[in-house]
Amino acid sequence: MEIKKNIKKFLAWKRCIVFGFCPNCNSDAPELYDCSICHYDTRSPFNKKQRKILWNRFKEDKNV
Repeated sequence: MEIKKNIKKFLAWKRCIVFGFCPNCNSDAPELYDCSICHYDTRSPFNKKQRKILWNRFKEDKNV
């Protein structure tokens, strides 16, 4: 189980920090997924400051 959690965390980190997309919904129709991380923000990829904000929200929300 720990391996799956680490893989999911790595993939979310890669989507957010490297590519600039929401770590939760990947900025793919967030209004469809009711994303609590990016709050329907479709400006992707995000700038570096916004990436850090989204990553911190993701960590708090998912308790990663």
